[in-house]
Amino acid sequence: TLTDTALKESIFYGDLDRQFRAQGLSMTDWLRSNTKLDDLPDGISVEAATKEANSMTMQDTFRDSDSAVGTVTKTLVSWNRKVPFLVSTAAGVPFPRYLGNHIQKMSEYAPLFGEALHRAKITQGPEDKATRYAKQATGAMMLWGGYELANQRQGEVDYGSIKNTMIQEFGDDADLKPLLGATMLHMYIGDQIWRLENNLPTSYEDGEQFKNDMADVLG
Repeated sequence: TLTDTALKESIFYGDLDRQFRAQGLSMTDWLRSNTKLDDLPDGISVEAATKEANSMTMQDTFRDSDSAVGTVTKTLVSWNRKVPFLVSTAAGVPFPRYLGNHIQKMSEYAPLFGEALHRAKITQGPEDKATRYAKQATGAMMLWGGYELANQRQGEVDYGSIKNTMIQEFGDDADLKPLLGATMLHMYIGDQIWRLENNLPTSYEDGEQFKNDMADVLG
């Protein structure tokens, strides 16, 4: 779609600009004398920028990944192409590539745990340590955000919803699950921590509810 293309293009050029700055160069200055992305300076990779754009839009193919998640994702995608509906119907995974990207993105923004998964090659985070740590720090803030949203809800609605004052007069709440994506994990954990602290029921206490919540969280 037009929106998807525009988003990926902005991420692509943003990553290229980051690479230029990491080399002490200016992409703006380079583009003034170069009209095509050919013969880029050493250390600047179009492939890396493309991968980042695909990753951020949940479209990474895991082509060069040797992580467990990447390998399983590629296998499921291959099976799905060879035997249509086998993976989607028998395994209950209609979009294996999206699921792999979803799990990968949750891992990248999981403080400490995500680093452990990366080092064990279960998932594959950025090679640059500073980038990995920055994403994990962002994930920590997202967990805090999940906790604060739970505090605002006061246990009246679930982790994937929020009380919307604009439509509350009609007795409705806003369902955020379609918008949360991989951050749903952080919202869920923050909500459960708040519930534990305030002696309210958690999904861990109800096996069926916990299973349903995990199905949502894992995409």
